[in-house]
Amino acid sequence: MSIETEEGESTLIPVGPKPIETMLADYHQRQETGETTPFDIKVLKFHDLPEGATTPRVTRPDEKGRVATQVDFYNPSNVMEIGGQAVLAVRREPHETEVSIVEFFRRDEAGEWDLITNAPVLEGYQDPFDLGKIQGEHLFGAVKILEKNDQGRVTNYATEIFVMKQNLSELHPVALGPDKLKGIRLTELPDGRIGVFIRPQSPHGEKYGCGQVCYTEINNISELSNALRDIDNNLQMIENMFAAGEWGGVNDLHILKDGRIGIVGHVARMVDGKKDYYAAICVFDPKTRTHTDWEIIATADDLAQAGIEIKPKKEDLGSVYYPSGSVRNGGFLDLYAGVGDTTSILDRRKDPFLKYENLENI
Repeated sequence: MSIETEEGESTLIPVGPKPIETMLADYHQRQETGETTPFDIKVLKFHDLPEGATTPRVTRPDEKGRVATQVDFYNPSNVMEIGGQAVLAVRREPHETEVSIVEFFRRDEAGEWDLITNAPVLEGYQDPFDLGKIQGEHLFGAVKILEKNDQGRVTNYATEIFVMKQNLSELHPVALGPDKLKGIRLTELPDGRIGVFIRPQSPHGEKYGCGQVCYTEINNISELSNALRDIDNNLQMIENMFAAGEWGGVNDLHILKDGRIGIVGHVARMVDGKKDYYAAICVFDPKTRTHTDWEIIATADDLAQAGIEIKPKKEDLGSVYYPSGSVRNGGFLDLYAGVGDTTSILDRRKDPFLKYENLENI
């Protein structure tokens, strides 16, 4: 829905916030009409043995002599074109813990992914994300593990942003966010400034609960660290994002034809003591700081319908579909996602942003 201001600018008016139960009902209705039916879902296959190695790095004994029985590859980044090759980063960890590394893989002729042995390795990082070119620099990020307990559960973390040097020769750190803050995503706006989204939680203030979304704008990447030092004063919480008791965050950003921002993110809730995550989109207007309601576009249940069975990694996880990257591709939206905290997939859908590129028809 949109209205015209006195200045003639279109302002997005959220209807809601809708609870996830309502969003799911809407999603299932769109499934029946074929609007959201996946065109193709593929489980991504990774080959992680460097030349001369006989055991993958994360299955070797850890500092306590424990050996992993299974290795999980999940929450991949977007595919990046580097040196004429298709490259992505992925979170890789033993099935028994959350202590992971981030490595880079190139797509082979069979469409599978081979480890790039001379690429940087981020030891003790999770959930990589590609930010693309911003003000002429290729920016990349990941979540840095700061502390873990004896069971391999991460207890403290921060998000770090890097400049990716040409041909993946180096990752140069340029900003480190505060402790216990994820969901930092950046995009270059039409006026050349940088839009910044973050997802603070209750450690940064009770009002943030399990996760809200805040926004600000900076002139260049050197201002990011200062902006994140004082969230309450430097960033504005976006109102009416999530229903009571639910939460979510921003995973990827697309500048639409009219200058608004298409957000690919997740919405989440607790059901019977288990966390459910769903892929969702909305459109944000950086001029008015208003947005459309979230719209679910993919769920883990869709994989079962496609004959793909994935068991969640932990007992406290229910239906988990985490859209870690996305590419708009000729009328389609290619979702790169982690499912069940164990598996990476490529999921092709109709581009849900096309209907928003002509906002007067909403």
